[in-house]
Amino acid sequence: MTQRLPFGTIEPATLARIRELWKRDPVNLYRVLGNQPALVAGWTEFAAVIRYGCELPRDFRELLILRNAVLQRSEYELAHHSGMARAAGVGEARIAAVADWRGSELFDAREQAALAVCDEVTEGRLSEATFAAARELFSNAELLEIVVTVGFYCMVGRVLQAFQVELEPEFRTGDAGPLP
Repeated sequence: MTQRLPFGTIEPATLARIRELWKRDPVNLYRVLGNQPALVAGWTEFAAVIRYGCELPRDFRELLILRNAVLQRSEYELAHHSGMARAAGVGEARIAAVADWRGSELFDAREQAALAVCDEVTEGRLSEATFAAARELFSNAELLEIVVTVGFYCMVGRVLQAFQVELEPEFRTGDAGPLP
């Protein structure tokens, strides 16, 4: 697979912000987004809110991101966020189990409800039954965080796929995680 867009040039202010937020140079996704300065700048800030400005714990949100990556068959996101999940305290067994979370006993009731929401939002529909079950367990803010996190990572996966963004060598382990 050949990446469909070249890397763009990220404007100095956005580049500095990416380095400040992520504590590293931009990954390939951001380098492709660099072809449109306003989009990469806005994307960076929105991603920062999802990563650092939410009430739900980071490990909880990483489970949703991993599940979304599995559903979208996004090796890139799975490779990047498996490491982020580990750093947030998610154990290897739970990372592996996210691919078949319904058959696992490793997730509590809130995680199961959120993963059910993730499955349906990723598929483009959220049923009344799934929403009602989640509504019993989460505040309005938490429900928004769940749905917006999943929606954002749907966009991430689609952008990665559309432009066939190449996975960085340091993330190519041969075992990106639980892709079916």
